[in-house]
Amino acid sequence: MALRPIHGNGSRPVYVTGMGVVSAAGADVGTVWAQIASGQPVVKPVEHFAIRGCECHVAAQVAEDVIIPSPTRVRWPRYIRLAHTALDAALVQAGLRGADNRCLDPSLPLWSSTTGGGTEYGETCIVRARAGERSGIITSAMRYQARYLPHALQETYGLRGAAVTLSNACSSGADLIGTAANLVASGRVERIAAGGAESLSTLLFHGFSCLRAMSPTTCRPFSISRDGLWLGEGAAYVVLESEAEVIRRKVTPLARIAGYGQATDLHHLTHPQPEGIALQRAIRQALAQAGVAPEEVAYVNSHGTATPANDEAEAHAYVSVFGDHLQRMGISSIKNITGHTLGAAGAIEAVLTIEALRRGAPLPALAVADPLPNLAASLAQSREPRATGRAFVSCNSGFGGANAALVFLPV
Repeated sequence: MALRPIHGNGSRPVYVTGMGVVSAAGADVGTVWAQIASGQPVVKPVEHFAIRGCECHVAAQVAEDVIIPSPTRVRWPRYIRLAHTALDAALVQAGLRGADNRCLDPSLPLWSSTTGGGTEYGETCIVRARAGERSGIITSAMRYQARYLPHALQETYGLRGAAVTLSNACSSGADLIGTAANLVASGRVERIAAGGAESLSTLLFHGFSCLRAMSPTTCRPFSISRDGLWLGEGAAYVVLESEAEVIRRKVTPLARIAGYGQATDLHHLTHPQPEGIALQRAIRQALAQAGVAPEEVAYVNSHGTATPANDEAEAHAYVSVFGDHLQRMGISSIKNITGHTLGAAGAIEAVLTIEALRRGAPLPALAVADPLPNLAASLAQSREPRATGRAFVSCNSGFGGANAALVFLPV
């Protein structure tokens, strides 16, 4: 097997050897892909908490029967159970989970991203305390904190490597995977598991409702008539390894992660800078690290929230970076199917971008009657590649002006 190095930055190549995903669209990569390709949303009325006063009443919720149960007598917060489901699939595909369900590499670093953490678990503790319960409240409340995520997963798989939890708004998952890849590329570690998880909660749902960011009708990314997002929940993890480890273990990598860029616009707490200047910088950084010209990009899996401000800024960024090539490449958003999964979005979308690269076809865009004019020719309406470029890109943006881009190349 001939492995090609990353171009341009002199660092070691980094390969994806395993990946797992769970979302409202399914609990494995193939099922999620098929659901997105069908174009049929999977949102349903919110089940786990009251939504009185909210204009939007639906969300993309993961079915309980596809989530791996807590492996201990202590019931984990929902976002940790989602993380466990996705991480388990990634370890199995990478050949790193033993017959005893322990990781074959106990030194494996485990990096995770989230924004809400176990907020719904903390909310339950508050309800119990208000009802007069006293026993176990403090201990239970500890599991609300995001730092409990790596602790629970490490304990399950017998891991003792470095544990990191990152929260950088809705670019968290992409930032975490990009930073983890740079760590492998630098030679400081040979292998790392990285991903993100998010579950719905009263605070998150009502918070986005107060911002008037959620659609009471339909999530329509890059449509002129778009009126907001749908929230979702889910998790995704990837196993990243150096070339030396791929050769030593004789595993077949899924893709190369070749570039990562990150930039902040410092424009507004919840609104992006209108021209998408920070996203432009993040994409250009990622392409430069990968040694890829804009004309070599075949597809961009966009952030595409369907909010008025985000989609407009994103469209400006793509026009600026890709120019005339924009007419020959594909762009789409999966959030009309998976919902916006916040701290897990970058990880889920990275996994599905890798799958798109492996299939040689972009994820299709939701067909809209009134697409933004500057993206109308680029929205990927079919599963056929729009260009012969070798690179597939995943982009994410978040509150506070955070923007991130990842570049994936075939092996």
